[in-house]
Amino acid sequence: FLRNFEQQGMVVVSVGLRLVNNPSAPGASFREQATDIAAALKWVHDKIRNHRGDPEKVFLIGYSAGAHLVALVGTDPRYLQTHGLAPSFLRGVVALDVNAYDIPAAIAEGPSPGVPVSPANLRRVLSSDLETQKSASPIFHVTSGRMFPPMLITYVGIFDTTPAGPFDQTLTKVQSERFVSALRKAGSDAELYGNLTQSHRGIMRDFGREDDGLTASVNRFIQRLNK
Repeated sequence: FLRNFEQQGMVVVSVGLRLVNNPSAPGASFREQATDIAAALKWVHDKIRNHRGDPEKVFLIGYSAGAHLVALVGTDPRYLQTHGLAPSFLRGVVALDVNAYDIPAAIAEGPSPGVPVSPANLRRVLSSDLETQKSASPIFHVTSGRMFPPMLITYVGIFDTTPAGPFDQTLTKVQSERFVSALRKAGSDAELYGNLTQSHRGIMRDFGREDDGLTASVNRFIQRLNK
């Protein structure tokens, strides 16, 4: 990631956040995680010129669980409003492969128990309360009349982070398509990229390679919006 963006003259800021069920931060929730990202964006907005960056050209990129969080910060204005900012200050948002844009639907349609994206695990991490699930779902914050940053939503078709080994899945594809459709219906700029033959871990392994389609889609998205 770093090499790919540095080659384009970009400054990369890696954001740390509290983790769910981390012994050093017990009880951290998706709200606290999104709050941490918003605080980091405030720092970038105020300080990035000191590091040869441009506060008018800020892109927010997240992978896996981070993809859910950047989409949430990009659609629910409450997190950035705390710092006097709006999601529209972001030049663009890139979400790399997650199935949690519509959490109630993901729980209803999720794969069998024993995998990180199972209904049981989604409830454990994002609550069993329906209203809380909706609050955590980027798609429920997408309404006409709001200004959202342009978004690139990507998905792959192979989940390979379980002890049982890799398995094919389409839930992320379905979730990504629904989210992009909702953004477009609301009048927002939204792009979709998918590769059902690529794996979740493969995103990290292949990113930055000249022949990687996902990398090319991200670079095109950024270059288009940087003009």
